[in-house]
Amino acid sequence: MLFIGNSFTFYNNLPQLFKSFADSAGKKVITGMHAPGGISVGDTAQGTRAHINNPVLFALIRSQKWDFVVIQDNQRRFVQDSGVFSAKSKVVQGHLTIMDSVKANNDCAKIILFGG
Repeated sequence: MLFIGNSFTFYNNLPQLFKSFADSAGKKVITGMHAPGGISVGDTAQGTRAHINNPVLFALIRSQKWDFVVIQDNQRRFVQDSGVFSAKSKVVQGHLTIMDSVKANNDCAKIILFGG
């Protein structure tokens, strides 16, 4: 299971939390994570740090045939009352680009959109 997110995913160590649950159920899992702090899926103002433009993320997606990919966008963008999406934001396009990349790598992969 690959976790794509930001500090929410990183500091809560969601891959290890998931692995602990799997281990307790006797299931073997491999986890990966790309979760730099403060990063959004489609905020192009973040340049190549934004998930939509990040070559490190796309290399990680291609590194294994992930069965499940969890995408957690920057939750603050969805709870603020104003200025949530700048003119340079490509939130929907960012999610679709990542999902297309995951499916191109493993067309059986399941994608989970996680809202923090």
